[in-house]
Amino acid sequence: VNYCEKMAPDILPHLSSCKSPQQMFGAVMKQYFSKQLKVRPELLYFVSIMPCNAKKYEAMRPEFKTDYIQDVDKVLTTWDIMTMLGEKNIDPCKVTPVPVDAFFGKVSGAGIIFGASGGVAEAALRLAAERVMGKRMESFNYEGVRGLQGVKETTGTLGDS
Repeated sequence: VNYCEKMAPDILPHLSSCKSPQQMFGAVMKQYFSKQLKVRPELLYFVSIMPCNAKKYEAMRPEFKTDYIQDVDKVLTTWDIMTMLGEKNIDPCKVTPVPVDAFFGKVSGAGIIFGASGGVAEAALRLAAERVMGKRMESFNYEGVRGLQGVKETTGTLGDS
């Protein structure tokens, strides 16, 4: 959204009005844990670990504040985490893995790619393909868009159209 606001405002009307997975998860977690712990949501502090700095800007946007409560209070990038580990001389390759908490059960491949650039769009395409055609799309062939560095596109056909 930030990129489009600055670089391509003409496409803003075509963006999804849904919150990002980061923002949805923050809001859900605050509501869930406020009920579980019997505390007010504003007393909870939600930290998100994400791959890019854009998520820091996103979390601060005023539209992601409900009743004066931010969905996400702090965003640390993976770079931030690596820096903090380095400052404490912790080698992440030597840390013993532990199981991931699965608060709501099932994990999906679509959920895994959400954190990557283009992940939400790809997850939506995969779901649409599965619902319309009844089969899974394992991969998409992305190509760079001429004149737009870092932008990729893919094309495909759903159903008989």
